Amino acid sequence: MVQVELILDSIFNILIVITMLLCLFSLVSSMSANLFDQTKEIGVLRAMGFTKNRIKMLYFYEAFILVIASSLLGIMIGTTVAFTMVL
Repeated sequence: MVQVELILDSIFNILIVITMLLCLFSLVSSMSANLFDQTKEIGVLRAMGFTKNRIKMLYFYEAFILVIASSLLGIMIGTTVAFTMVL
């Protein structure tokens, strides 16, 4: 019984790592596409006097908020599904 739990834990840990890597690549590609699409807006911000570091922080905050919002939504949905399955 203990060996079965150990094997299942290993399988789930591998699945978690694969899922996290897929999410990372998805976020990176989404943000790079977003930056590519907004080159004109970045030029306008630079013309208004924004520094390169300020623009980088702006997009960092955007990615951070996206990650936090999706994490919270995932936790809520996962918790709801788990409680539903237990019932």
